[in-house]
Amino acid sequence: IADLGDPELPEKTDKALTETVIAGNNNAEILVRLDGVPLDISNDDRFRVLSDFFNIRLPENNLWEEKEKPGTYKARAEGYYVFLEPLSLGEHILYYEAGTHFPNPINYSQKVTYHLIVK
Repeated sequence: IADLGDPELPEKTDKALTETVIAGNNNAEILVRLDGVPLDISNDDRFRVLSDFFNIRLPENNLWEEKEKPGTYKARAEGYYVFLEPLSLGEHILYYEAGTHFPNPINYSQKVTYHLIVK
């Protein structure tokens, strides 16, 4: 997610906002497993989605308050998304690792496990 309240945004324009949010996921590596079975989505633009513009409200004492003032800002999100076919009844584990690497200057890394129960 990027928003027009970010002081590091090069320009306060829709174009700069869009370019920034897309650049944040360039050179991404993604590993997704459902019940231990890999789902290959890395470098496949079919899974990369750019949102429409929306408003984001940052309250007092927000996570980014060190650099960004509280307020309501125009924002946009971009990322990789997976839609699963309906799962069978029971427990399932959805796991993913995602991160970016050089030459992307916005480096991140995350590992997430979801424990799903389908009733």
